[in-house]
Amino acid sequence: MAMLDTMDRANLSLAAGGVAFFTVFAMFPATSALISVWGSWQDPYVIQEQLEYFREIVPPAAFEIIRSQVTSLVETNSGTLGWATLISFAVALWSAMAAIDAMVRGLNAIYRKPNPHSLIAYLVSILLTLTFTATALVALTVAVVLPILLTFFHIPLLENIAFNLAHVLASTGIVLGGIWLLYRIGPNWRGSKPGNLLPGTLLAVVLWAIASLGFTYFLTNFGRYNEIYGSIAAVMILLMWLYLSAYSVLLGAALNAEVRRRRLSSARKRAAQLDLETRGADAQ
Repeated sequence: MAMLDTMDRANLSLAAGGVAFFTVFAMFPATSALISVWGSWQDPYVIQEQLEYFREIVPPAAFEIIRSQVTSLVETNSGTLGWATLISFAVALWSAMAAIDAMVRGLNAIYRKPNPHSLIAYLVSILLTLTFTATALVALTVAVVLPILLTFFHIPLLENIAFNLAHVLASTGIVLGGIWLLYRIGPNWRGSKPGNLLPGTLLAVVLWAIASLGFTYFLTNFGRYNEIYGSIAAVMILLMWLYLSAYSVLLGAALNAEVRRRRLSSARKRAAQLDLETRGADAQ
């Protein structure tokens, strides 16, 4: 019940909607900038290959939008950086910061903390945006370097198993680490031990996986988005999937906030009980 009260009080659905909208707005210029930067020194088709690993998680219609855009950008990539790249990067950076700011405001509402001054909020958004961008580049670098390292073993089966296992572990680690970092840096409060954020992080990942697979199953068997939305059905599906993803992350934060509240409440009760016992001993 406490989490339900938090969901209602913090307007999590409104925050998740803001995150989803600005994420869609940032996704395509960010993809363009990423492919341009990566393609200036590496094969851009690596991005297209890595995208296939998300086919089973992302709803088909939403995946096709992303895949077609990535394919088009990869095929037309010139391998040089220009004004188009800078403009795409600027638009993507602004939109991504807006999405992260919406998420941070939702986290502050969950923890009942005031939103920081505009400069601090701006710096936090920049830090998180650049961190996630760097994480994406590191993940792509690992995807390129790992197969090269595995070729030294000259065991095809081992190479295949090790590569798939490493990819799954790396992807899971990146998702867990990204959500944990958001919980750690985003809210306008400090002092929680790193391990105290794990319950919400794990819940967010599990809920995100369930929501993604469940939404995909619904669209495959019962969804009629094409009949309702027509030509923009795929965009609406992508927006809805991002909304569910953002909501999952916010629910994980709500769990952490509730665990923290109960921990502090128990600590206060123990302190009060100890104070009473101390006063009783002094009175004797």
